[in-house]
Amino acid sequence: MQRSDHYGSLEWFEREYGKVSEDPWGLTWRPSQWLRYRRALDALEMAEEPLSKIIDVGCATGDFTHLLSKQVGRESLLGVDFVDSAVERARQRFPSLNFATESIFDLGEKYPAQFDAVACLEVFYYIDRLQRPAALQSLSGVLRRGGYAVFSSLIGPPPHFSNQEFLDLVGSEFQIIGFETLYLRWISLLEKAGNKFERLIQRFGRLEGNGQGRPHIGRLPLPAVAAIEKWSRTLKRLTASHTIILAQART
Repeated sequence: MQRSDHYGSLEWFEREYGKVSEDPWGLTWRPSQWLRYRRALDALEMAEEPLSKIIDVGCATGDFTHLLSKQVGRESLLGVDFVDSAVERARQRFPSLNFATESIFDLGEKYPAQFDAVACLEVFYYIDRLQRPAALQSLSGVLRRGGYAVFSSLIGPPPHFSNQEFLDLVGSEFQIIGFETLYLRWISLLEKAGNKFERLIQRFGRLEGNGQGRPHIGRLPLPAVAAIEKWSRTLKRLTASHTIILAQART
């Protein structure tokens, strides 16, 4: 079998994680990412029944899994990812939480009807279009009767989705409860620009890092990020960045 390093493949992810000591996408420091996490948590709080056991699919280095643990407790939570290096970093960062290397396509068979909710953030645009229905069916399979799911996705051209495209995809397997559009495109650009600028300065030895691989420049205060995101909603399509969906397994 030939190696494949196309976008979203195991080899592609391993290469991206190999470039940095933490995560390649700033999940550990970007305020816009933490706002997205907060909105996903808010969506789960809309569930009409208590969520006592949750699986975080595509957990990466464990940040959202850690936030979920504050709501349901560490013993009722499992974070999974198909990239070994990501799971290992998650275990190192959050040793009290449970993580496992799993394929999204195997979850329904391995954990049948074992969870009250599933979180699947920023995953589906990495999955081949023809394989997405099978991935959704697998996620539905891990849920108990009437269980909930929260999804998020970047808005953009293929392999990303428009709002309606993502709603149609999730709605093909789940009942849509509600959705929200986030407007973080300009904030993300500021964060990336600040990160690149700081790395450039560090290269010339004029600015020391904070010892954790997280840049100072671009780390906007979370209240400022929320305020900018709220203002950006007036610009509609120019700043629309993510879709967050709360759904429920069909009974």
